Amino acid sequence: MDSIISRIESIRELINEIPELKDLIASTNSKIETIEAHVKKNRLELLDLEKEIVISNNSTERINRVISDLQQNEFSIDSVSMNSNLVDLIKQLEKKNKTLLSEERKLESVNSDLKQQQDLNKTIRKFIEAGLTIVNERKNSICPLCEHVFNSYSELADKISNNTALSGRLKQLFQDQNRIISNITIIEEDLARGKELLNTFYNLDIAETKGKRDAKQKLYDDIKAEIDELNSQLKLLKITQTEQRVKTTGLAVEDYEKLLLAQYDDLNASKILLA
Repeated sequence: MDSIISRIESIRELINEIPELKDLIASTNSKIETIEAHVKKNRLELLDLEKEIVISNNSTERINRVISDLQQNEFSIDSVSMNSNLVDLIKQLEKKNKTLLSEERKLESVNSDLKQQQDLNKTIRKFIEAGLTIVNERKNSICPLCEHVFNSYSELADKISNNTALSGRLKQLFQDQNRIISNITIIEEDLARGKELLNTFYNLDIAETKGKRDAKQKLYDDIKAEIDELNSQLKLLKITQTEQRVKTTGLAVEDYEKLLLAQYDDLNASKILLA
């Protein structure tokens, strides 16, 4: 009989705790739901930020490639498509670069002709010097090279010594070389000025993109830190939730309350029968 009364009192205390337990369980569940929803929302924001950061990084890499290509006189209209002035500039630079390549080919040809002409002049000069030696040895007026008869030995020697048959061609080649080099210098200066303008534009673009990217990265890091903090809170709440379930023997609090009330009634009935 005493044990029944003791059990009745214990169950009555548990029943009296039910309202507070319901509030605690409801509060814990509500906090868990709120945090889980917040974490889910934050993770979606992180995914969006990750995509935006990748886009920013890709944009910076693309512009860096454009800058690298620019050093090789390779131009990208797409990279300045929103700036009509720079589009026109790139078109001008492309034309100048084609002209530069043409002038460089001309210079290569002239240099080759010049070397051949200089080599030829050396050979012919040696040939003329050999003829002059023969004339000086023979002391006559007949040219040993072409057999033309001059008025005197002195006239023949003078003609051979002052032969300018090839100097005109050499002079013309040097003039052509200087003209082409001058053209190349002017074109290279124009290209350098244009490329400097493009470099300035590209570097400003990179700086702006980097600023936006860094801001997104900071927001990403802040949100990630917040998720970590929320997950720590969630872990503690899950522990509390588990402890509350232990109190209700794994049942929903409503079912646990019904069980206690049924036990309470059964024990009271047994008490009456034993009285």
